[in-house]
Amino acid sequence: MAQGTPCIIAPPTPVRHTIRTVVVDDSPMFLERALRWLKKEPGMEVVGQAMSGGQALRQVESLHPDLVIMDLAMAGLNGIQTAKKMKQRKTLPPSF
Repeated sequence: MAQGTPCIIAPPTPVRHTIRTVVVDDSPMFLERALRWLKKEPGMEVVGQAMSGGQALRQVESLHPDLVIMDLAMAGLNGIQTAKKMKQRKTLPPSF
């Protein structure tokens, strides 16, 4: 090592990142179970929930989650249509 060059040896510090999640499903029973399961998972933070595509759009626009877990076969505005609207509005999260 060249003279005057500092050498720092330290254990790597783990980067802790919480995955901010919105869960969307029109079944209250599924939504309740999914939320209960996700809340127990380390590194997962449920920041929002919705029971329709319209609610999902509002949640994602206001909460800016990292991940959306969404039912594709919802009544009304289904999951695919909702995802397309999120993409058009540039609110689609990085993990969908």
